[in-house]
Amino acid sequence: MVNPPDESNVLFYNFETKTVENPYEKLFDKTKFSSEASGLFTMLENEDIIVEETVKSRIIRGNKEGVIKWEFIWDSLLNWSRFINKGEYNDTINILKNSKC
Repeated sequence: MVNPPDESNVLFYNFETKTVENPYEKLFDKTKFSSEASGLFTMLENEDIIVEETVKSRIIRGNKEGVIKWEFIWDSLLNWSRFINKGEYNDTINILKNSKC
């Protein structure tokens, strides 16, 4: 049996240079992020990253410099969390405001 790593990470493969890049290493080192299974990540337009530690019920938003923008810890199981940018939810808000329930 292989022991899981102490920390997880998100790596990027550059097909042009055939190299692996690890731009969020500082963030993962600082947060000791570790997801043995079911971890997710979302890249944001400003190059922030949101990562989900599913089993530990923790979500972190940070950047390449290792700055933690926010952290969310839940006392129950997380499952496929999502981040919705402002432009993605404006239409939904308008529909709800104009609906008659």
